[in-house]
Amino acid sequence: MSIHHRNIVARDNHPEITGVMQAASHEKSPLVHDDESEGMGELVDYEEALELHRVGKVQWITVLVCGMGNAIDAVEVLSVSFILPVLSNEVPSEHLGYLGAAVFVGMLVGAIVAGFCADKFGRKPVLVMAMFFNFLFMMGFSVSRGLWIMIAFRFMTGCGIGGAVPVVFTLASEVMPRSMRGTAISIVASFFMVGSIAVALLAWLTIPHGSWRLFVRVCSLPAACVSFLAFFVLKES
Repeated sequence: MSIHHRNIVARDNHPEITGVMQAASHEKSPLVHDDESEGMGELVDYEEALELHRVGKVQWITVLVCGMGNAIDAVEVLSVSFILPVLSNEVPSEHLGYLGAAVFVGMLVGAIVAGFCADKFGRKPVLVMAMFFNFLFMMGFSVSRGLWIMIAFRFMTGCGIGGAVPVVFTLASEVMPRSMRGTAISIVASFFMVGSIAVALLAWLTIPHGSWRLFVRVCSLPAACVSFLAFFVLKES
């Protein structure tokens, strides 16, 4: 449910916000439509319901999962920068820049496509698929051989990253009342720095003691975890 429209929520269909609807009814809110509620309970504006209903664990879990998704994006974007010196043994140095550029082109495409899909199919399924794309194509990149195959995998990884970026911020804002949206967005954004620190730590722990391929595989695993978590934990907005 988008926050950009004045959506109407039926109390009988959403028992978790019954108290919100009752409060709005007692206050004679102009957003409650008693004359239109026959057979479907009292109606209240979605934004009004969010404002009246206290922020609970469902909202905070949503913000946390969205923040983890943003951290994964940081890991995927920055991971290639740690392996470029090692990749110079397999890829001509004058072509290494293509690997970095491919992910950003993919992000552009992924963000545009995911924006339309999220409005049509919902935020949750798009986030689940974006995280799964990250895992799948990062894992593919870790076993790829040859410049153009590597570029293709980085491009597809970028599509997953770009698909997640608009969704994590939109989803976190849609489940929060106006008074808490700034806080929710700030929390989600701060996870990018968490991912940046995590990928540097992973590089320090794996690359000197293994190979760049091991490092990429390790970086791909959190995306699978977040995809699984989003599928089973998140509620559609």
